[in-house]
Amino acid sequence: MGLSPNKLLHDWEVLVMVMRSNEASLPGIAPYLMALERALARAHAARGMRDTLQVSLQDMNLRLRESLGSGSDAAACLRNYLNKAFGTTVTDLLRAELVPQPKTEKKGGRKAKKV
Repeated sequence: MGLSPNKLLHDWEVLVMVMRSNEASLPGIAPYLMALERALARAHAARGMRDTLQVSLQDMNLRLRESLGSGSDAAACLRNYLNKAFGTTVTDLLRAELVPQPKTEKKGGRKAKKV
């Protein structure tokens, strides 16, 4: 099984540190080391963006729940007012408009062939 992203990044960081300290005695590793450093920097940036997005998503979910709660309260208050001010006829009309009507079956559809 593969390594976790945090473990993999840590391993890359250690590898870069060790290779930087021994770069003089290992000719030819510079292009590979630079490629690894670029990949490491991109991975750190992506992880930072991911963390930021997770915080933003949690914040948006909280705002959505708050909005839905206040909207439900407002709808209940409106229905209550309509019921008190105009009686049950208006609230019955509203319920009839808000409740989806069942679909009627189509007549004369295609029939299965008899064998």
